[in-house]
Amino acid sequence: MYIYLARLAFLVVIIFSYHSASAQESLDSLLCWLDNPQILKLINSTDSSLKTQVLTQYEFKLPIYHPLSKLRLNSNFGFRIHPLTRQLQFHQGIDLKASLDQQVFATADGIIIHTGYSRSLGYFIKIQHLAGFTSIYGHLNHILVATNQPILQGQIIGTCGMSGKTTGVHLHYALRRNQQYLSPSLILHKD
Repeated sequence: MYIYLARLAFLVVIIFSYHSASAQESLDSLLCWLDNPQILKLINSTDSSLKTQVLTQYEFKLPIYHPLSKLRLNSNFGFRIHPLTRQLQFHQGIDLKASLDQQVFATADGIIIHTGYSRSLGYFIKIQHLAGFTSIYGHLNHILVATNQPILQGQIIGTCGMSGKTTGVHLHYALRRNQQYLSPSLILHKD
């Protein structure tokens, strides 16, 4: 129930950010901490018709759904000892266990802003979403989309692999809002 309320509050804060400058200022700090007491206050002070409207209009436009058919966490967001370099390093996303050529899904509606290859991420895809969100999918085996292509939540965009700097097959999934990395675990929909 708490996770549902936190996700709902997240959506309510997003909608308020379009209507109020002061809400926009508080949005940046609230997004990183979905268990903030201000969010619970916001939920209690918001009428149910607005909650319904927010969920209906923005459910598929915010990156809250699974990039894989099952979420099995391999490595979390934050500081960690990198498995290859053995150095303390900030991990800007999460690593999800996967099998070779397992389908990767867009976590929300958006536009493909970049596909390519980098030494660290291997083959990757970046999708621009509503409200300044960008989702990043790395270590892919195949890219099935092109730059500037519109994407729907749940659409297959690629397949898992082990390209780039990796110890095995998995999906690196990262989430940014206005160039700041967020923990995807706080935002992704839980079954």
